Amino acid sequence: MRGLFVTQACAFSRFKILIHAYLVTSLTVDGNWTSWGPWTQCTKTCGLSYRKRSRSCTDPAPQYGGAGCDGQNDQVERCTGKPCK
Repeated sequence: MRGLFVTQACAFSRFKILIHAYLVTSLTVDGNWTSWGPWTQCTKTCGLSYRKRSRSCTDPAPQYGGAGCDGQNDQVERCTGKPCK
């Protein structure tokens, strides 16, 4: 009788491992970027200045061990301003 219990316990353990593996792979959600937001105002009205826009890794957010988003969440660029007087 003890051998039968051990065999059933091993089979149940293998079943639990298979179910866990299935759930992990089927529920994993990789992250994806939202669209870029609008550009901010330039930091100055003349001379060298910058502006920025952002996005977030929430469309969807990574869940259950899924991969995060590749790349940066902010972009910065130089504004072409007129010369300061």
